[in-house]
Amino acid sequence: MQLIADRFAVDDRGHAIDLATGERVSVVVSTAGGPTEQARWAERCAWFARLAHPSLAQLVDYGVLAETQRFEAWAAQSLWPGAAAAAEQALARACRFLVANSRSPGAGAVGSIGCRAERPVLLPDASAGLPADVAGAAEVDADPALLGVLRHHDRRLAALGDIFSAGGTDRLPALALWAPEGGGMPAAVRVMARSARLAGYVPLNAALHSDAVRPLLEGRTLAVFAHDDVEGGWRAVLHAALDVSRPHIVIFAGAAPVRRVHTVPLERVRAEALQASVCPEAVAMKQRRAVATAPMPSREGSASAAARMRSRATESACDSTVSLADPTLNTGEAAGD
Repeated sequence: MQLIADRFAVDDRGHAIDLATGERVSVVVSTAGGPTEQARWAERCAWFARLAHPSLAQLVDYGVLAETQRFEAWAAQSLWPGAAAAAEQALARACRFLVANSRSPGAGAVGSIGCRAERPVLLPDASAGLPADVAGAAEVDADPALLGVLRHHDRRLAALGDIFSAGGTDRLPALALWAPEGGGMPAAVRVMARSARLAGYVPLNAALHSDAVRPLLEGRTLAVFAHDDVEGGWRAVLHAALDVSRPHIVIFAGAAPVRRVHTVPLERVRAEALQASVCPEAVAMKQRRAVATAPMPSREGSASAAARMRSRATESACDSTVSLADPTLNTGEAAGD
């Protein structure tokens, strides 16, 4: 097993997980280009990192790797094990969404469809997502499948990223992030993990601190992330300090405050900002007009629709966290794909 980009553990079969969250990821390594091409790539990656769409894999992290290489880490497994028709539908939706946002759809190959939470998602190739004058960008309808969200920048997270570069008496040994259920904590953890990596830390989920990963962490400074597990967070950072004397830090992330630890609530998003985050704007406007002019449903109909939405959300939920004790990460056996 090897550590790539100070964040991702990859076994001898190429199966990778994000040490900060435990999620399965696909790590793509490519050759860095010249200044102009590198700037275009960085803008593309910054856009994908904020984007959420059900038919597109989420970009977890990206950056320079060694002197002549760069990497992208996508939150999806690289192969889709399901029906070909589902893969083709996901590909069509993802490409239509990119075109509607004046972005290149890339090669648009079914072989680029991966798996995320038991759903087919497009793993964008190197040309996908670049700004482009694409034919058909203005010819969009009010299809909800074309809607995505560009997450807003949380100013508090941006400021908190400075704690990783602080030294001496200014350094905090522990910090807590708080948000209610559904308040955007997973995205916040990914942002903080990237900030930690860029500052030289190895971001690590407290639940993954075990004998399996210790060889990867020798001599490294850790940013330990504890997800609703206060005891596990303190235990992991204590063991890290016993393994190597470095200025480790623990970040608690969850829906409950942590006693005697400075707690920062995530920034609340105003309704106007949330509405403005829906993209592409042309489709969002048509969809809002369609909703505004639709007849009001009866109380029974509203309750029935809400129940159906909750049911579909429950059925589509999938726990993507894996354990490094999983033999597939060490023996090379296929992991459910």
